[in-house]
Amino acid sequence: MQAFISYAHDDHDAFDEFSASLKPVARAYDFKIWADKRLVPGNYWNTTIANEIAASDIHILLISPAFFASDYIYDHELPAIADRC
Repeated sequence: MQAFISYAHDDHDAFDEFSASLKPVARAYDFKIWADKRLVPGNYWNTTIANEIAASDIHILLISPAFFASDYIYDHELPAIADRC
């Protein structure tokens, strides 16, 4: 099982704290957590993110004003996540 975390980069500190809190749960229930921090140089990041959303069973949204202000999240991630529902 895989979880995709969508967050605004302005919320980097909140993401790090949330990820640390989620890690024991992921370990206990044997699922992988994916977020864009796992992108590596040379990745086609738009395609990689779309593929990870499609492959994920769980989609976690870290909601904040910055999240709602993000054009990328609004135009790409949210529609792809909604298509999975």
